[in-house]
Amino acid sequence: MNEIIEKNNSISLFINNHKYFSYFLAFSILVIGISFMVPITPIVLLIGYYYGTYSSIYICLSGQFIGSLFVYLYSRYIFYSFMKNMYYYRFENYRLKFNENSFYYLILLRIIGGIPFTVQCIICGIFKMDIKSYSLATFLGVIPYIYIFSSIGNNFNNIDDLKSFSILEILTFEYLSPIVLLVMIIFLPKIYKLFSSK
Repeated sequence: MNEIIEKNNSISLFINNHKYFSYFLAFSILVIGISFMVPITPIVLLIGYYYGTYSSIYICLSGQFIGSLFVYLYSRYIFYSFMKNMYYYRFENYRLKFNENSFYYLILLRIIGGIPFTVQCIICGIFKMDIKSYSLATFLGVIPYIYIFSSIGNNFNNIDDLKSFSILEILTFEYLSPIVLLVMIIFLPKIYKLFSSK
């Protein structure tokens, strides 16, 4: 990270001169980072800083979606036995919750966290979650996270602000209200079904 800060001007110049190629590089870094369990929050903050909120949302949403899909596929089909031996028994207590309603449970995991993002993808693969539900839950679940950290990155006055960033910065009405609203919209059909069945 210190190397990025030191080369800030060179990075900005490269982005200005190679706009669309730099988009592809940022996208690729996210995909690779997710695949190899690299913490992605600093990456999203940096993309927000360099590209602005809205461009960052497009880059990060596509990067996290493709990256998460890649991890899901190799966990379920290519390295299934290896991943199962590594993670199945560590997260076996989550299997019942996934079996009850994997779609809504994954959305909550994506929004609230608690388990590293890549590990979430892996356990969905080894639990053999339906790929359509997985894709939609991932897409909806990462939107609040990407919006928040892209916005924070965009609001950095300079690259040195990354050093002083604290996760407590998201605990404001500006950032939490869209998350609450999205969760309410997503879970409204489930809540309605629950009460209408009584």
